[in-house]
Amino acid sequence: MSQEVSNKGERAIFTFISSQVKSDRKPIAAQKSRLSKELQKQSWFEEGRLLVTMEAEVNPAVYFPLIHYTEFRKPQHVLLKSLVLGDDFMLDQGIYLEVKRVTLNDEESGEDSNQKAVIILGFRSLDSTLGGALEATWKDWTGARVIHRSLAQVFRLSRLSFYRRVEPQNLNLFSYVLWVECSPVTRRNQLLLLDFVQRFRMERMFGYLSVYRQEDSFSTSAVVNGILSDGDVVEENVNI
Repeated sequence: MSQEVSNKGERAIFTFISSQVKSDRKPIAAQKSRLSKELQKQSWFEEGRLLVTMEAEVNPAVYFPLIHYTEFRKPQHVLLKSLVLGDDFMLDQGIYLEVKRVTLNDEESGEDSNQKAVIILGFRSLDSTLGGALEATWKDWTGARVIHRSLAQVFRLSRLSFYRRVEPQNLNLFSYVLWVECSPVTRRNQLLLLDFVQRFRMERMFGYLSVYRQEDSFSTSAVVNGILSDGDVVEENVNI
């Protein structure tokens, strides 16, 4: 790795969207329609980047099928409430500070954004006194070094960013988030990427991990159809 920039100081808002599980849960088709309508009502999602899991078919139990990312907005912005998308979906938002960034290649390469993928890892920490040590050794315990070593020869890794949550003080939110951006991801090599993510998840067995396709501009209906197929039945939430 090279060109590390410490304490970038950039702030971002991560929105994690998960499906609520209830005994009287509505049919999948109804969930699709509801989520589509609720997303369209929220002007919040008109900006930023919508990340849609690429694991819907191989791992339908992905806890956060959708993650939205946007640069920090000024003046101070009120975060959305957890049930703003309705009773069937849970939304958690947090403001994160980018404390470390590694730039491996020119990010402004002009590549098709539809061929970009983002690996997202989320970690929780209950001991705030370990913050300094965790941030100093982030490349090791997050797996950033392993990811780079394993994927750099096949994919063009342009950016690895390490974020720390600054607010709110919510234990349900990740304390740290690792963002790994890679391209080009095509039909030819996406199975290789999905296989790596699955093996990496099994080997490490801690934290949250999934890989996402970036949607710069999106049709909400198309996105929802992509993450909730009619045959999907999720029995229970995955507690991480």
